[in-house]
Amino acid sequence: MDNNLLSGNFSNIEAKIEIARDLIREQNFVQARKFLSELVKLSSKNPEINYLLGQLYEIDADYKNAAKCYANLLAYDLSYELKTRLSQCFLDAEEYDLAYDLFRDLYDNNTQDVSIIEQFAHTARIMGKPGEAVAAYNKILKLDKNNIIALTQLAEIYYDAQDKMNHYLVKAKLNYIQNMFSSSVDCFKKALNYSREDDEIVSILMNLAKVLAESEKYEEAIDQYLFVLNLDPRNEIAQTQVEFLHDKLAEKDYEEPTSTTWFEKLFIYLNII
Repeated sequence: MDNNLLSGNFSNIEAKIEIARDLIREQNFVQARKFLSELVKLSSKNPEINYLLGQLYEIDADYKNAAKCYANLLAYDLSYELKTRLSQCFLDAEEYDLAYDLFRDLYDNNTQDVSIIEQFAHTARIMGKPGEAVAAYNKILKLDKNNIIALTQLAEIYYDAQDKMNHYLVKAKLNYIQNMFSSSVDCFKKALNYSREDDEIVSILMNLAKVLAESEKYEEAIDQYLFVLNLDPRNEIAQTQVEFLHDKLAEKDYEEPTSTTWFEKLFIYLNII
């Protein structure tokens, strides 16, 4: 890079910024970063300089300095996009308290962005706020009911908190969506051991019966639905499923008579049988 680039030969800051843009367009990122690092000393709050320099620091994985540049932009830009970028830089730089504050702000503003909610939950967990992490992961599941990351993290949080019922329930769902029906059944049965309220028991039994039915274990599924009806005699879903599964059992038990082989026909013809 020409040592005169930062000299008075360029009468205004915009001309110097254009030089930086040219270096970036040429993918001369090292020289561009050096140039902008000097240029920011001349105009420390200039938004364009900070934005360009922040991008270059991100390319270098220097997230701490990238965050400093983006933080300078907050005086001019309070957009969702900038806050998202800055909070991610704080997280990558392991500045967890700062990342938490920004993610909290984005989360409180009812974001539907699953990636932001996930990052907030992750940061809240790091900050020792498992309750907030649980609420965030459950919000993800309302948007994406089979989100593997949210379910996996919830299972871990419940395990750490020794909340065995919810731990096994989440594990049961994880196994179910991965078509591991036998493991799902085992987890639902373990969850039953820690359930106390009738509505909890009914919910677990209904899910257990559903997985058993899908596994074609119709008799076991019927038993679970009958347990439900003992607790909730007006449960229409359980009543309907019992009738439906009895029909499935009848179909399963019905066997077409096997066709007679030519060898058997010969013996019949000869009156041997």
